Amino acid sequence: MDLNGLKDCIILYVEDDIAVQNQTKMILNDFVKEVLVASSGTEGLAVLREKKVDLIITDITMPELNGIEMLKSIKSDKNLNSIPVIVLSTD
Repeated sequence: MDLNGLKDCIILYVEDDIAVQNQTKMILNDFVKEVLVASSGTEGLAVLREKKVDLIITDITMPELNGIEMLKSIKSDKNLNSIPVIVLSTD
């Protein structure tokens, strides 16, 4: 698999565990153009309103607005609903 195509990708990573967030961001930075981070679904939606994102990676269980609720908002927004999403859970 050729990972060079990822070098142009901007990823939004939404995770409330700061240690996991920092570690994953460090790994992803080796493969993509930019990793934007948010600690809740609410923060994730705010980032999406400000930045162009190619992929969303999100945890499910988070404060304020969980990953599933955030995805429902994204999928109901015609400007955001075509962004691919990966959902993770450590629970």
